[in-house]
Amino acid sequence: MAQLQELENTIAELEATLANLSTQLESPFVKPEEAGKLGLEYERVQREMDTKLNEWERMQE
Repeated sequence: MAQLQELENTIAELEATLANLSTQLESPFVKPEEAGKLGLEYERVQREMDTKLNEWERMQE
């Protein structure tokens, strides 16, 4: 059960990170080179979250 709670906390943190990255990407003041880095980080975090969500689903079965 503790492992499930830890996983849920990690997913919540990843969701917050994605929201923050999304806000930064939407800013009209972000420089193109920074937008590229933010986009790559967004993709990395999204993949990590997808993995964690799959783990969470398996634990629910």
